[in-house]
Amino acid sequence: SPRYQKVIRMYYRQERTMKQIGTALGVNESRVSQIHKAALEKLGAALRINGFESSYEFLEDRRPA
Repeated sequence: SPRYQKVIRMYYRQERTMKQIGTALGVNESRVSQIHKAALEKLGAALRINGFESSYEFLEDRRPA
């Protein structure tokens, strides 16, 4: 959803805190955390559906030992 995308974008690209994101969206930090978690779960499910076992497949030389 657009809200999930916005939270992910603000957290990872703009490096905002959960509190800052909450203020921008008009929700509390707890709700931002819930949205963030749900977005990551959906991303993980989409990766698995498309044949990726781990997000480490996107990172060069950062696979777990």
